[in-house]
Amino acid sequence: MKRLIFKILLEGKRRQKIYTAIFCIFISCVIWIITSLNKNFDIVLKYPIAVKDGRKTIAHKQINVYVSGYGWYLFVHSLGFYNVPISVKYDGNTHIPTYTFTDKLKQKLEKISVKGIKEDTLYISLAQ
Repeated sequence: MKRLIFKILLEGKRRQKIYTAIFCIFISCVIWIITSLNKNFDIVLKYPIAVKDGRKTIAHKQINVYVSGYGWYLFVHSLGFYNVPISVKYDGNTHIPTYTFTDKLKQKLEKISVKGIKEDTLYISLAQ
C-alpha cells in the first residue's frame, strides 16, 4: 500500500511538480532570511578574552556583551568569524573589572554598537 502511494506521487509530471514546489519553498525561505538580516537587532554576543602574563596566555574566558547592529554583522560575529580575543594584562589580581577593557572591545566591534557587558567583573582561576 505504501509503495503504491509513493509510486503514484513520484510518477512523471507529479514528481516534477513536487520538486518544483520544494524548490520554491526553499527559495522563499532563503529570501526571507536575507531580508530579515537587513534589519537592526539587539543580541547578547559571546566574545573571547585572553588573559596574558607577559607573552604567555594564562587563561581564556568568554564574556557576554550586549550589542546592537545590522543583522549581517551580528550574524558573522555570532558565528565566531573576526572574533580576535582581547588581550587583558594579568596584574596578579584574580578579579579584573570589565570596564578596563570596554574601549578595546568597542574598537574590535567597530561596526556594532556595544551597549554594555553583562558581567561587571572577570574572575580568573589559575588552578590547574
